[in-house]
Order: sequence, then C-alpha cells, then structure tokens
Amino acid sequence: LNDTTPAEGRLTLANASNTVPAFYLTETTATTLGNGANTTGVIDLQSSTLNTGNFMNIELNALTTGVGINLSHTTSVIASGGSLARISSTGVDTGTTTGVLLDLSSTASTAGTQVLETYSALSTGIGHSIVTNALTTGTALNIQSSGTIASGGELLSLSATGITAGRILDISSAANTLTTGQLVNIASSATSITGTTTTGSLLTSTATGVLTSSFVGNLNYFSWEPGSAATAAGDIFRIAIGTNGTTTGNLFNIVDTTSSIFSVSETAFTTSLPSNFTSAGDLSVAYDI
Repeated sequence: LNDTTPAEGRLTLANASNTVPAFYLTETTATTLGNGANTTGVIDLQSSTLNTGNFMNIELNALTTGVGINLSHTTSVIASGGSLARISSTGVDTGTTTGVLLDLSSTASTAGTQVLETYSALSTGIGHSIVTNALTTGTALNIQSSGTIASGGELLSLSATGITAGRILDISSAANTLTTGQLVNIASSATSITGTTTTGSLLTSTATGVLTSSFVGNLNYFSWEPGSAATAAGDIFRIAIGTNGTTTGNLFNIVDTTSSIFSVSETAFTTSLPSNFTSAGDLSVAYDI
C-alpha cells in the first residue's frame, strides 16, 4: 500500500469468482457514525486537493443485464431527514451544461430509456419532488431538444391508464401572489406552421371516446368563481389578432363535421342556423342592409 510507483494502483484486487466478492466490508454495530455533514462514515473517502480529476472512476464496459451500482434497502423505514442516496453542495455553483451536481450523459443510445423511476407501491406520496423556494428568473425544470421531432414523437408525454376522478396534470397557484404572470404560457415564433384544419396547432384538445346521453360534462370548461361578490373589467375569454395580422379564415369557427354553423371573421359573423333573440328591449339594425 505504500508503493509510490505502483503498476496499476495503490491497492489492486483481482477476483475470478462469480460467487465470492473481491472485497467485502461489513459493519454491524455503528448506528450514528458520521451523523452530519462533512464527517466520517462507515466508508470514508476524502480528497482536499483534487480539482479537475476523477475522485472515483468505475468502468463497466462488459455490463449487459447487471447493475453498475446497487443500493438496496428492505427493513427499516427511511424517516424524514434520511436518504438512501444524497448529493449535496454548499458551494456557489454556476454550471448550466456541465459543472452540475448530477450529470447524466449518453451519446450512443437511440431507443433506450435513459432514466427510469419505478414506484410500484406509491399511493398517496410523491413520486418526484422539485423544491426551488428561492427561484426568481430561473427555471425549475428545463427540457430542450434541437432535433426534428416528427409525427409520433413527444418532448413530454403524460399518460395514465387507470384515472377516474383524478387529474393527469394539475397546475395551480397555491398562494394568492399571481399578478401579471401566466400560469400557462404557450408561445411559438415559427412561420412554418401549415397543417390542416385539425393539425398544425399550438393547442389541441381532442376526445375520441364514445359519449352517450350520460355525458353531461364539458370537453373544455372555463370558469371564474370568486369567493365573494366581485365586479371585473376584463374578459373571461378573448381571441385577439395583432395589428399586422390578417386572415381570410375565421377568428372563431364552430363546425359540425366539416360544415360551419357559426363563425366570426375579421369582417362578419356568419351562422347557418335560425337565430333567436330572447332578451327584452329594442332591436337595433344598421340601415345599410
């Protein structure tokens, strides 16, 4: 171990057995050893000088169905404050692409799953939690792709095969702090959007289930329900076209299959249905009709 010019390393272990480990360490008595940050542990590895090198290097070039690092836990309950694996830093880290707490990279995998999280017994807990209480102009979760996402590809996919009365996605502002921001912002500067009457959309809401007379809900629902009497001056729903925008189509169009039954263009609104005006009062019509 004191050799200053080793051929392979300060400590070299060679093992040809498939049943006996090359190195085995067991601790059966310690309970609070290393309880705290930057303290010792059952296995304590430290370096106060390493800066650009690798502190620990594990190469598993022949791995197929095995596991590179296996951390298992079966008996005691991991309580609040405990972790099966923990990576922490108190430094003022500024890395955005590299120089991060956790860096996962794959340059050759094309069809495999890169990160898999399975919680087969989770019922009322949280599968994945991100807490960023000091966030101001940063981003809590950033998903990017410079590739050409073709039909059938998705940058984000959420699915649930057993949902009944729950929600697949719940976006809410729990605290009463929202002022000029948006809970959801969908934006695109693309000038290449073509598509058809049902494709090439920034937002699409589609239901393909067979709905019967028992369906009394709404495919889309917008509601403002203040807790007490309130008078607002804004719009509940608005469709706007900018100063430089002109369309020969419609700003709003309700169709039955492909036939329009009510539409609003930049010049007129058109309906193919009989019209009923049920409000009391006078009816005003322009003279040039």
